[in-house]
Amino acid sequence: MKLRPFARRFTVIFLASFVFVALALGSRIVSARDDRLTFKIKDALEHSTSKQKLDPGVHLYFGKRAHPKAQQDLGDFKAAEKTRAVGRNDQEACDWAFLSAVLKLQDRAHSLQANAVVDIVSLYRNETIANETDYVCSAGSMMSGVSLQGHFVKLPK
Repeated sequence: MKLRPFARRFTVIFLASFVFVALALGSRIVSARDDRLTFKIKDALEHSTSKQKLDPGVHLYFGKRAHPKAQQDLGDFKAAEKTRAVGRNDQEACDWAFLSAVLKLQDRAHSLQANAVVDIVSLYRNETIANETDYVCSAGSMMSGVSLQGHFVKLPK
């Protein structure tokens, strides 16, 4: 069967467009970004948004920072949060994801009636990073994410 000139042109344009889109998407996948970045906990927690949203009644102890002896042990919990990175610099996106993860820890503390989260560590690709001053963020071109794990306790008042 012989194609008419219009149909032939349409077929060529369609195939050329298909190849172009496939190459564009393929190169995007190859150039995907996934950087391990470290930022200061203090900077993220002192942001005005953090101060408005965080509950001062749930104490946070990062890394191996000393804390009073617990009266009751309530277990561990992981909080992983992602946020869009498009239109934000790495620190803005990572601080937002960090705040979201900390808020998730505090929500869990409320549900357990804990007044503290201790031994909070960053998790990155199944690696535990315990640090009293820094957290780890996975920064990509589209999304950034922070994973934290904490231990819930009741401390003396």
